[in-house]
Amino acid sequence: MGGVNGQFAQVRCRYGNRSFGNVHKGFKKYYHTVRDELHAAIAPLVNGRDVIVTGHSLGGGVAGIALPDLVARYRAKYQSIVSYSFASPRVGDPIYCAKLAEADVEAHRVVNTEDLVPDLPPANTLKLDYRHYGGLTSFTAHYGTIANTHNTPALIYAVETPNQPGNNLAATRSLGAGQRAGAGQI
Repeated sequence: MGGVNGQFAQVRCRYGNRSFGNVHKGFKKYYHTVRDELHAAIAPLVNGRDVIVTGHSLGGGVAGIALPDLVARYRAKYQSIVSYSFASPRVGDPIYCAKLAEADVEAHRVVNTEDLVPDLPPANTLKLDYRHYGGLTSFTAHYGTIANTHNTPALIYAVETPNQPGNNLAATRSLGAGQRAGAGQI
C-alpha cells in the first residue's frame, strides 16, 4: 500500500474543533505532506462553488483524509463537496464514515471487484474496524495481472465500456509492461 508500509494503525481524525473518528495513520501522515499546498491552491477558489475531491488507490485514501479537513475548514464557504474515489482502500472507522455522511459529503466509490486494494486494510484487523465511505459502483473484470486489474487505464476502460468491462483491455488501451497508476490527485 505504497508509503504506508502495510501497517493498519489508526489515529484520531480531528480538524478544527470537529472529531471525525479514527483513520488510517499512514494515509493521514501522507495527507499532511500535501495539506498546505492543497489549501493554498483551493482557498481562493472555494467560495460558493462545488468542491470535488478525487483519487485513485493511495490517492483515494489520501483524498478520504482530505474530506474532513475540507469540511472543517471550508464548510461555510463551499456549495457542496463531492468525492469520487477509484480503487481506494478503506480509510477510517464507522464513526469516520458516519461523520462524513452527517457533513453532507456526497461520496462515490468505483471498484473493480477483482482488485485487491479496496479490500485493504482488512475490515477487522487487530480490534481495528475499517470501513469504506460512500456509495459503491462496481464492476468485475480481470486484466491478466494484479497490476493491470488495479491500474487507472483499467478503470477508464471499464467506465467507457460499462457493458463490456472484461473485454481485451490491452487491445483498447496501450498498457506498457510495468505501467502502473500513481498515487492519484486530490
